[in-house]
Amino acid sequence: MDKGNYWQTTLGRRIGRRRLLATTGAAAAGAAFLAACGGSSDKKSDQPADKAGLIAKPVDTSKDAKKGGTLLASRNQDVFTFDGQSSLIGGIGAASIYSRIVRLKPGLLTAPNLEIMGDMAESWEISPDKLTVTMKLRNMTWHNIAPVNGRKLDAQDIATSWSRWEKVGSTRGNYSAKVNPDAPIDSVTATDATTVTFKLSQPNSSLFGLLATANAGMFFMPKEADQGYDPRTTGIGSGPLAITNFTPSVGLTYKRHDGHYEASKTYIDEVKEAIIPEYANGIAQFRAGQLHSYNVRQEDILPTKRDVPALQLYAVDPPTQYGIFRFGWNPAKKTPFRDKRLRQALAFSIDRDLWIDTFYNVSTFAKEGITLDAYQHSAFQANNAGVYAGRDSYWLDPKGKDFGPNARYYQQNIAEAKKLVQAVSGSGKVESVANYPLIPGYGDAFIKQMSVFIDMAKEVGLDIASNNPNFNVDFRPQYADSPGDFDGVTTRFRPAGGIYDPVEVAVYEFIPNAGNGYSGFFSDGGTWKNGDAEYTTLLKKARSEFDEKKRIALARDFQRMEANRQYQPSFPGTASGLVLLWPAVRNVGVFRDAGFIGTASTGDGALSRVNLWLDPTQPPNKA
Repeated sequence: MDKGNYWQTTLGRRIGRRRLLATTGAAAAGAAFLAACGGSSDKKSDQPADKAGLIAKPVDTSKDAKKGGTLLASRNQDVFTFDGQSSLIGGIGAASIYSRIVRLKPGLLTAPNLEIMGDMAESWEISPDKLTVTMKLRNMTWHNIAPVNGRKLDAQDIATSWSRWEKVGSTRGNYSAKVNPDAPIDSVTATDATTVTFKLSQPNSSLFGLLATANAGMFFMPKEADQGYDPRTTGIGSGPLAITNFTPSVGLTYKRHDGHYEASKTYIDEVKEAIIPEYANGIAQFRAGQLHSYNVRQEDILPTKRDVPALQLYAVDPPTQYGIFRFGWNPAKKTPFRDKRLRQALAFSIDRDLWIDTFYNVSTFAKEGITLDAYQHSAFQANNAGVYAGRDSYWLDPKGKDFGPNARYYQQNIAEAKKLVQAVSGSGKVESVANYPLIPGYGDAFIKQMSVFIDMAKEVGLDIASNNPNFNVDFRPQYADSPGDFDGVTTRFRPAGGIYDPVEVAVYEFIPNAGNGYSGFFSDGGTWKNGDAEYTTLLKKARSEFDEKKRIALARDFQRMEANRQYQPSFPGTASGLVLLWPAVRNVGVFRDAGFIGTASTGDGALSRVNLWLDPTQPPNKA
């Protein structure tokens, strides 16, 4: 792809209009855009407005549900591993196969908030000193796959799986105090066959949100893992679906696990998930009725609906993960972004409204009568911080009245950005490099987004070249998982995006520890990898605070600080989206998990297959 060409053809007309509006009526333009994005920034909405009547309203049809049928789904990449404790496990929809001790509670005809429910655990008690959590396990079984053979879950499974996690878990440093003194868990032991005891290193109000983590979270495996079978090639869990067949580069087959506690609500007998790397092939099969669902690009949603009127259009919540910028911090490297002024200049260069509008098709859908709800991220992702909860949100809206003067760093200001670059360089130009992969797994949109960021930066004198390393060989170890030991800037999807506690996400990313969330930053006058002492103190205080109002206040103070310091900026923002499914798929959007509903998503999105059912009288089963 010609990146500069994309910038000109996709955004060129809008850039020209933006510059015109900046001189003739910026206030009116801002009001118009807010209207297109769902109203004022203080609005907490749940579903897009639909004047055109195109969006199907979710209806709970559980009383009519019949068991049976095969859901035809897809994925765009092969399986890397079946190991439930590998960082690559998200690639198979781990929450369908494996269980956690607790999970995020789905919303009923509404988006989930931050409420936690039991998964393997049925109930729990917390000691008065908040240093011991005692959990009673559910009566459930493992998948009926050798050598585990469907036996009953017991507490020793949890204890053994925890020991394995401490040794090989990709984010073990965020859980185990043996690996990282700032982590919350000292030990996990089996008290009896149905009781597990968590001993904590410190009182931690983030614990349950951390235990419920979806992306590379702490999934539990049977005690036979590594001893009786190879978990890399055989996936055995206790989740609602069990893998019955896998053919590399072809697909996977799952069947309902009748030993799961939600088996009575898992209506579909089988899921066949084809591996379809090419988008054109996938959408063609979907249009022809060979797939019940497909992740149709947002720009293709309405044209596909027009061409195939039988398809049902549903509104979906924003996805759980977004991109973040990580800067080089090693003083021995060529890393100009150690200077806060250049990080601020980069922030000022970004037109966040334009970016959200472009990549979420906000104004395009608005012209069709569909008003999407759009949000700007701060240091917290808007949709992962309680914005839908109908209460005070951890997320502090950069457009809201409460953010304060540092909100200006989330507003494009080309002139101010150029002044900062001039002050640093003396020439008005600073050269650097952006390191990011060109792979299908990150998606076409990600690559386009990076080209736009680079072009925006060049407008203010940040002359950023593009470096595209191999994903597994170079990008992951040298950039994405590196604590700032590289030149320039890199970007990746937020590794903490699926932690269901916004304070813990910040702890994961902004306090130096043994995990891979911390980017290696240091404050002015500090040294590499020592973080920012003010951040560390504030976030540890928030993590130990059990009064939610006080916790929220501390979280908002952190967001105001990070707006100025820009150690690890988030991508601009998000919006609700739309998906298409064939009418045979029922109960879509009723029990809402975190992530797209009804698509071949990973993480908690896969849990949406619980409660779905197939109606054989509806297309594509019956024309």
